[in-house]
Amino acid sequence: MIRDRPAMHLAGLILARAIGRALGHPEGAARLGALRGRILIDADGMRTTLVVTDSGVTLSRGEEGKPDAWLRAPLGTLLGVAAGSSLLKALVFGGLRAGGSLRLLLRFSAALRLATAPGRTAPAGGGAAGRSTAQPMGR
Repeated sequence: MIRDRPAMHLAGLILARAIGRALGHPEGAARLGALRGRILIDADGMRTTLVVTDSGVTLSRGEEGKPDAWLRAPLGTLLGVAAGSSLLKALVFGGLRAGGSLRLLLRFSAALRLATAPGRTAPAGGGAAGRSTAQPMGR
C-alpha cells in the first residue's frame, strides 16, 4: 500500500494505518473498492497522495499527478478524520480545507468511519496497513 515506506512521513503512516483498518472490514473494503481517483492530503506540509484504482490503494509521499480532490488541515484535524471523525465537522470547525470532488472525499471519509464505529474492531495486524505494495481491495 505504501510506496517507499522508509521515506514516508508520519502523516502518511497514520493514514496507511487508518486505511488498513477500513480494508480489514468487509463494508470498508467494499466502500474503498468502489472509489476511483487521486486525493492529495496535506497535513501541516506533510503531503501524501492517495491513489485508488482497480488494482488497489497506493500511498505516496508528496504530490503525485493531478489530484481529483484535496484536503489541507493541521495534523491534529486530519488525524481526527483518519480516526473516524466527520469530514463535514472538520470542514466547519476543524480548520480543514478541501477542494475538487467533494463526493470522492465524503465517500473516502465514510469508508474510514466504518472501521472506527462503536462495536467494530480491526483484525489482528490492522488489516492491510503493513503491506508495502498495492493490494487488491476486493475480498
